[in-house]
Amino acid sequence: MSRHDDRISMRQMLDHARRGCAMAHGRKREDLDSDYTFQLALTRLVEIIGEAASRVSMSTREIDQVIEAHGGWPGASITDPKRLGELKGQARHGQ
Repeated sequence: MSRHDDRISMRQMLDHARRGCAMAHGRKREDLDSDYTFQLALTRLVEIIGEAASRVSMSTREIDQVIEAHGGWPGASITDPKRLGELKGQARHGQ
């Protein structure tokens, strides 16, 4: 197995998060509840982010957690697989 560059995975996470934000821009909560295609698309983007996050090394994840603990950027723990599972569940169940 080749060593993976964390920057690539984190870039993929950022790119797909931006796509989700762009897709959701101007939409309402009711759209998520009523538009199954929209719901599937957002859920898939969260899954892709989760797949990329699972490739991020433990050392980078630890740095990520330190940054969040010290008031860093919101959502810094996005590389945490448990948190991604929670986000995916919320998107899937419309919470």
